[in-house]
Amino acid sequence: LDKTYHRDSEMDAVAWRVTFNPVIDYEKNRLSVLLARDEENADEDVHSYLRTTVQLRYDRRLPRDFGVYGSVRYRATNYEEPLPIFNDRREDDQIDFEVGASKTLWRSEDHRQSVALQLSHTHTKADSSISLYEYDKDVTLMTLTCAF
Repeated sequence: LDKTYHRDSEMDAVAWRVTFNPVIDYEKNRLSVLLARDEENADEDVHSYLRTTVQLRYDRRLPRDFGVYGSVRYRATNYEEPLPIFNDRREDDQIDFEVGASKTLWRSEDHRQSVALQLSHTHTKADSSISLYEYDKDVTLMTLTCAF
């Protein structure tokens, strides 16, 4: 994948990703694991990185077309070269905790179309070798999805 940044050509890069994503379905339960490895080779090595992602997610179907889920995701990103302004190589660790609930409001008889409402909350904790990139964040979303 070629990435082009029109405002900062130093970040232009060639990127690749390898994922392994087994899913186990058992009656009304679903357990999924995501293992991923990303590499981005930017024109300037200060923007090049290796990233490893591990995610575990559990979904449960409930009566009356409700569902709930919870997930935890860990990402470690290691940049190739030090940032000149900080004279330090950037290494980030991020963990996301997410919970959510959904309700299918309508589904066609052939199950090919549906309308669903989802409410979710994610807490993110990001640590970094450079304090500028450390943060805690909470995001709550309400989403209406129309699938066709």
